[in-house]
Amino acid sequence: MKKISALTTFLTLAAFFSSPLFVFAQSTGSLNTSQLSGYLTSFVSFVNSALVPALLAVAFITFLWGVFKYFIRDAADEKSLAEGRQFVLWGLIGFAVILSVWGLVAIVTNTFNIQTTTTPPSYPTL
Repeated sequence: MKKISALTTFLTLAAFFSSPLFVFAQSTGSLNTSQLSGYLTSFVSFVNSALVPALLAVAFITFLWGVFKYFIRDAADEKSLAEGRQFVLWGLIGFAVILSVWGLVAIVTNTFNIQTTTTPPSYPTL
């Protein structure tokens, strides 16, 4: 039952947010996809400017907490060492996943020629 309500909610929201596409489709008789570029540009800008830095910060804090637990806080306790190792591992996995998503967003942006003002830099700047 929960799957049906989640699917219904998703489809309702998708229909609500795509309604401008169908409204503008009446003049040409087909779906007007030029309106879709605004949504796509907004999504890419949100991912690049807000979501990726926030997730990178969470992964970095998780990694630092694991290093702190492993080397400093409870270095004598074997259980705490294993827990710290897990935090470090999940922090590194988080870095890998987040950076790969960032790369996929860059690939989609370049493939569909989406112009955004907040594209990620290809190298760190100061």
